[in-house]
Formats: sequence, structure tokens, C-alpha cells
Amino acid sequence: MVDAITALSQGTRLVYQKGLRRYIFLPILVNLIVYASMLSLVLNRFDGWLDSAMTMVPSWLEWLSWLIWPLFFVSLLVVIFFTFTLVTHLIAAPFYRLFSR
Repeated sequence: MVDAITALSQGTRLVYQKGLRRYIFLPILVNLIVYASMLSLVLNRFDGWLDSAMTMVPSWLEWLSWLIWPLFFVSLLVVIFFTFTLVTHLIAAPFYRLFSR
């Protein structure tokens, strides 16, 4: 446990070195910009997607609308979580080679 804390503190000190700063903060900045824009797009379109999904539900199942909304939201969160990981690695991949040297 102490080794993990020591490695974390050493890694944090390395992040702030002058030569490495741009290779660390640039991918983080790009990732934040991509995800902020995608999150705003999803939040703006969520109601429309939910309304179109609700039109596919037959009238005798309207009572399930209280269940469809949370399921739709949770499935959207799962998709966002996995795409976040994928996009993060795709953005940061060119910088990994520079770190390995």
C-alpha cells in the first residue's frame, strides 16, 4: 500500500515537469472538449430520443413509461462510459509512444 502511494506521488511530480506537461495536459484538454460537446449534444437530444422510443410502446403498455425512462437513461450512461474509455485511449495513443522513451 505504501508503494502505491509512493508511486502515485512520484508520478504526480513527473506530470509537472516542463517537458512532459504538454504531452499530459493536451490529451486531457482534447478529451474534455470532446466529451463536453458530446454530453451537451446528448442532453439536448435526450428528450427527443425518449419521445421517439415512447411512440413505439403500444397504448396498453403506457403504464411502463415510468420504467422505460430510467432504463433508457442507464443504458445511455453505460454507452457513454464505454465510449469515454475508447475515445480517451484513441486520443492519448499517439502520446503513449513519447512516454515510453
